[in-house]
Amino acid sequence: MIIDTDDVEFVQQLAVQYGVTVQKVDLHGLEPVLTTTLIIFGAVAAVSLFVALVDRHRGGQVIDLRPGTPKTMYRSRDVVYGLVVIYAMDGKVTVQVREPEGMFGQVLESLTTLLGELAGANVSDVAAAVTDKLGDTAAVTAESAKAGLSADRDTD
Repeated sequence: MIIDTDDVEFVQQLAVQYGVTVQKVDLHGLEPVLTTTLIIFGAVAAVSLFVALVDRHRGGQVIDLRPGTPKTMYRSRDVVYGLVVIYAMDGKVTVQVREPEGMFGQVLESLTTLLGELAGANVSDVAAAVTDKLGDTAAVTAESAKAGLSADRDTD
């Protein structure tokens, strides 16, 4: 499991609470270390619950497609778990995963495959591509920054 370095203490406390063992893996590189890699040991049920709780703690996903942003993809506790906020050139697209406990990771993987073709796209194109890619696993809402308009795209 890879987590933000700021979350190590929380994860270690949670591990004790749920009866799993967490071991840090030391990785050395040239870049500043902003994440920590952990190996988790324990009963399958305990590890599964532990991983789900840590994932929920990390919050939702932000994808910033605007040029010049320092990070394109990152998790944020300011975004509710199960939501993905995608910033396009002229607005934002909000993706609400219908069953986040089972589908959030899969949705994030699917969206990652779209990043190359969405860079520099406008909000309506982003919303259409996301809706097409995710099908009925999420509800997609587009909001134009210029007009302050929003258009819901429920993928049912």
